Amino acid sequence: MDGKDITREKLHLLYILREAPGLQRSDLIETALGTLTADYFMLAEALNWLESSELIVLMDTDLITDSTDARSGAECYLTIQGEKILLALEDQIAESVRRWVSEHLAETNIERRKRKAIEADYKLTEKGSYLLQVRHLSERGDSFSVELELPSEELARKAAFSFRRDPEKFYSVMIKTLLEED
Repeated sequence: MDGKDITREKLHLLYILREAPGLQRSDLIETALGTLTADYFMLAEALNWLESSELIVLMDTDLITDSTDARSGAECYLTIQGEKILLALEDQIAESVRRWVSEHLAETNIERRKRKAIEADYKLTEKGSYLLQVRHLSERGDSFSVELELPSEELARKAAFSFRRDPEKFYSVMIKTLLEED
């Protein structure tokens, strides 16, 4: 692996994050892979270097239901130092890469916003049970927030995962149940 190649990829990653602050780590790598300038392993190495050098910061803002998802679900942000480096070097980014990144981020914006509108978390209560908190934010008038007390962490984790996978199903079943006439 050429040192110049990995430096280019670090710069691409910084650029992508400036264009889409808060991008999940997995989406960041997916976007960078689309530039066709590096493979996954080079990008993972570049991303780890950027994080350890404090040019970017990863923030875990969502419930992580599996330790293997912990880093891929983290949101990435440029630090002030990362922004300074990008400003100094961004003229080295090829126009074709800039154009592709812009188009890809525009195409995937709706899906990313949808994921950010869904929250699921749980916590241990004083009674030893688990309080599941789910929330769906929407501009269409179907926002909701629900808290459920569950007897085990396993149930709370599964329920949070199921909700995050299909919040619309949860909403439709809840509304149907609430409006049922017996």
